[in-house]
Amino acid sequence: QGDDTTCFKLIATAKHLAVHSGPEAIRHSFNAEVSNFDLYNSYLPHFKMTIDEADVQSVMCAYNRLLDEPCCGSNPLLADILRNKWGFKGYVVSDCWAISDFYQFHKITPDAISSASKALKAGTDLNCGSSYRSLQDAFKKDMISLDEIDTSLRRLFGARIKLGMFDNSEKNPFASLAMSRVDTLPHQRLALKMARESIVLLKNEASLLPLSKDISAIAVIGPNADAPESLLGNYHGSPGRLITPLQGIRDKLGPNTSIYFVPGIPFADSLPQFCLPPVDFEENPFLMGESWMEQAMEAVRLSDVVILCMGLSPSLEGEALQVKIPGFSGGDRVTLMLPAIQQELIKRVVQQAKPVVLLLMSGSAVSIPWEKEHIPAILQAWYPGQVGGTAIADVLFGDYNPGGKLPVTMYASDESLPDFTDYSMKNRTYRFINSEPLFEFGYGLSYTSFSLEDIKIDKTTLQEEESAVLSAKLTNTGLMAGDEVLQLYIDFPDDEYQEEGYINHPWLRGYQRIHLKPGESASVQFIINRKTLSRLNESGEYLLNGTYRIYLSNSSKINTPGIDLKLE
Repeated sequence: QGDDTTCFKLIATAKHLAVHSGPEAIRHSFNAEVSNFDLYNSYLPHFKMTIDEADVQSVMCAYNRLLDEPCCGSNPLLADILRNKWGFKGYVVSDCWAISDFYQFHKITPDAISSASKALKAGTDLNCGSSYRSLQDAFKKDMISLDEIDTSLRRLFGARIKLGMFDNSEKNPFASLAMSRVDTLPHQRLALKMARESIVLLKNEASLLPLSKDISAIAVIGPNADAPESLLGNYHGSPGRLITPLQGIRDKLGPNTSIYFVPGIPFADSLPQFCLPPVDFEENPFLMGESWMEQAMEAVRLSDVVILCMGLSPSLEGEALQVKIPGFSGGDRVTLMLPAIQQELIKRVVQQAKPVVLLLMSGSAVSIPWEKEHIPAILQAWYPGQVGGTAIADVLFGDYNPGGKLPVTMYASDESLPDFTDYSMKNRTYRFINSEPLFEFGYGLSYTSFSLEDIKIDKTTLQEEESAVLSAKLTNTGLMAGDEVLQLYIDFPDDEYQEEGYINHPWLRGYQRIHLKPGESASVQFIINRKTLSRLNESGEYLLNGTYRIYLSNSSKINTPGIDLKLE
């Protein structure tokens, strides 16, 4: 939203409030049912943080119903929680056509007039769609009042005033932004920094990585090797230049290294032609006349090491996808596993007994149990942005030491999770999982090693508004400079409100990313206060009582001793 004291650069919107995650195919009619425990401790906290800590001026309400009320017409959600409990002062905008969903798909209201009045009364100020054309008819029928209309108008015009829309351009520092200020060198450096820091090293058996730049021949195989769309995800702008993994590797290596690129396969079985990666036969003449699998095997045979660029793409896990593809449904994944055709290629490549690095690009976690067991090096690069290929090559060849940690749990199999339409958090996420994950939340390796010592706290009892300081000594014990991400976890005491059947693990309550040179140490401190120790009960009220156990760790799989802290 900018840092000007008199004018917003733009207005940020937090979306989609709330309990909105699919299934995509039925999102316009779906009713999400959750317990209050899950609602207040899993589905709402991030929205509250955007209001409390980022001061967002807009919130978008979701398509679905929540506990039988359409989110864009829910008094409990928009009035009681958002406005009254959280004190939100900005405006609420509907997801596009969400208000017409009231009568067309949810069947909650009979027509557009009643839908528009219900949404406005609940607190949806702005309609993305056409339903609010009926507000005048609703007013004539006394279904809404002038005061209710004025309330929304004040919020909307207040936002426009804060954006400087009614000021002379001289008073608005953002009125004359030029394209010369877009995608500048500082922006490009920031994009590279973000891409580098997000990459997670999942496995590095026998220190296969980093690779030598003096390698004679390398095979770069897979649908994500040269797919620009898998750099950006969806809802994106158009960067001046996109650097794919293939291009990043080409930029990194000299003329004495042969690079054999083969898309190998489409992303998934039965993928339409428009979703297939391109093939440059002039650059790779050995590809002509061969099947994709034969092309890949020939590239492996000619190379000293293989980079398998696999994963997903926005074409597969995109919004309300219309294309029918095995393993996907309307933009949703119906399996956590890689598409079968990718699994087949991976196994064929591994059989050739060459060193293999698996590079995964995706917007969500992928289960790779066979790959974890049989492939020596695995990187998770997500959708890394416009210079993602440069960041990936930097990690592959040791110009950057990966320090990213998993922000999600990577489950072992589909059987690890409840049905997709079940919104209970039971057996979901690192907090409530009751099975062994493939890779736990917060996990990530490095090319160096770290030790954590002298974990201590300056007081064991907190009263009123006191704070405690948790401290530790972190040392880089390896031979390469690198980042470690220390994570603060809280194990809550048993209390009168406990969700039945849940297995509770410690919850993340803070983290710090620390860069250290080889042999360098740093003193790390975390401030523990009542906010750190708080969680919510079934009424959305803070629950603070008892003795808490506090951990510092490098992942949610805690291997350090805990320290008790009593709250009085």
